[in-house]
Amino acid sequence: FSGFTVPFCPQEPKYPDGFLELYASSHMIMPDGSHLQTGITQWCSPPLPRGACYAILAFTSKDGYNYEYVSNVSTCIENPSAEGGPNEHDCTLLPSGDVMCVMRTASGYARGMRGAPFYMTTSGDGGRSWSKPVAMVDLDGNAMGCARPHLLQLGSAILLSGGRLMMGRDYNDGFSVWLSEDAAKTWTRADVSYHHNSKANVSKVPLVPPAVNTTKGSTAKGWFGTSGYAGLVRVGEMSAAILYDWDFWTSSDSRNDIRGRHPPYESLAFTMRIDLVSAKQDTPFTPPGI
Repeated sequence: FSGFTVPFCPQEPKYPDGFLELYASSHMIMPDGSHLQTGITQWCSPPLPRGACYAILAFTSKDGYNYEYVSNVSTCIENPSAEGGPNEHDCTLLPSGDVMCVMRTASGYARGMRGAPFYMTTSGDGGRSWSKPVAMVDLDGNAMGCARPHLLQLGSAILLSGGRLMMGRDYNDGFSVWLSEDAAKTWTRADVSYHHNSKANVSKVPLVPPAVNTTKGSTAKGWFGTSGYAGLVRVGEMSAAILYDWDFWTSSDSRNDIRGRHPPYESLAFTMRIDLVSAKQDTPFTPPGI
């Protein structure tokens, strides 16, 4: 990776020259055969604000090995937050040839924190310039977010997964999948816990309580919710599989901050298939089923 225009921010003694993080980023092969890779870093130099500032960078490569910096997908200048700006993200190549990226800007760890939805930006020139990021809202008027977005293009449809919704003072421990059939203009939401429970009698998996999908969250011994980190992969022309988790703690002493849970606790993993029915059949989005 080369061509950086601003020095990285030093991170601890073992990272005196800063870092470029490819975790929670994306890679695409463009129509002309070139590669577009994104990554996360922190900068400390002007024109960025004083102190650590997250930035998502874009790189292009002709051979898939040597990558040259071409643009900032987004930084804390365009997308400020209490946690330093955009970080975890995913991108997809739309049928139009445009690139769309969805990014996270806040952790959503505890009640009382200022949460933030996912933000979306697009590029029409192969990642060399980007539109102003906009907050994502579904058709019901609910903010979309906030942990680890995953994007998947299935035909003309786009799937977006993410968990740990946190808006204002309220917290939602649930995990959702959103569907867009109009190139990311509108989104329909499906709560994974609802469909998980609807098939639980078939697959014999533990039920997730309704409290997980409320702003109150789980407040007693039992299920806590999801980490929001999941895998979303294609398994057919119009089908995907999602691998997700639910946390369960065995102590009756709960806390507002998920980092303050009292052990012992465990995390159980599940997988679910999502099937999209062709629009030619005039049939709506088929809910996920285990």
